[in-house]
Amino acid sequence: MTHDIGALRARLAAGDGPAFWRSLDAVADSPEFRTFLDTEYPAAARLAAAPDRRGFLKLMAASFAMSGLAACGQPDGRSQEIPYVRQPERVVPGAPLAYASAALVDGFANGITVTTRNGRPLKIEGNAEHPWSRGGTDVFAQASVLGLYDPFRLQTPQHLGRPSSWPAFRAAMTGRFAALKAVAGGRGLHLVTGPVTSPSLAAQIAAMRRDFPAMRWHVSAPTGRDALYEGARRALGRPLETRWRFDRARVVVSLDGDVLDPGPGQVGQARDWVEARRKAAAEGRLLALHHAGPSPNLTSAKAESPLAIGSDGLSALVRDLLAEAGGGTAADRG
Repeated sequence: MTHDIGALRARLAAGDGPAFWRSLDAVADSPEFRTFLDTEYPAAARLAAAPDRRGFLKLMAASFAMSGLAACGQPDGRSQEIPYVRQPERVVPGAPLAYASAALVDGFANGITVTTRNGRPLKIEGNAEHPWSRGGTDVFAQASVLGLYDPFRLQTPQHLGRPSSWPAFRAAMTGRFAALKAVAGGRGLHLVTGPVTSPSLAAQIAAMRRDFPAMRWHVSAPTGRDALYEGARRALGRPLETRWRFDRARVVVSLDGDVLDPGPGQVGQARDWVEARRKAAAEGRLLALHHAGPSPNLTSAKAESPLAIGSDGLSALVRDLLAEAGGGTAADRG
């Protein structure tokens, strides 16, 4: 809908209307807008035509009365409140109950505290007694409670895209597992999982690999940490997780990295960084953080001197840093 800007400015300058307008259409108050308002919102059109205090109070009183009557209906028998036959331990109807749990991110567990009411999880907070999270949480842990109420969450096993059942799964796989174990030692059997850090689940997979020595186990890490583990395996002989010891550093330099990035270690690493900065401040010094990379991230946001540099310039920057520190090879210093 087109408007005459000059006419709109003149009406606003007159000051005879409300201080706040919902739209330019309401300011123009054209016949087309009145027709639309009366068609789509008849009650709002009547209020707009006679915005007196008495009429507004009548409308609100009628609304409250109708909402109260809507709650006076008799139950239809499909939804009833049934009392406990045996009261569960420590469960008081209507009273919140908190318990310790863990939020898994890429196979790693961050300690959390879950508040429930009548068995339904409602809120997630950090667990101050967990040695890694130490009372902190991240956005993934806070949002994980929503997954319990996801209407598209799987309720049963699926077969070829259709809902199935656990008895059907066992009936279909028992004979096939026996044939794979007897003939090929599990050749052709592929197990796909996410990162596994649970000792009990790792023991079950190990027992399965003993029964099926030719089985292939594929691990999919959503954050790409499998590449880091593979690098540690090649360099040190076993997969290891990097642990940043900020409290032992005087200067921290991040080159195209994000030590505070969202991931399984973010909660603990962020707390380590905060505690290291506080320790340095108590000793009268500054734990400086420098970052250089092509794109901003959480680490660059916390850095004292972030530097935007392309990937092609990082190698030259590394050589300059080595030369300044007196390290590196002769070619680097040259």
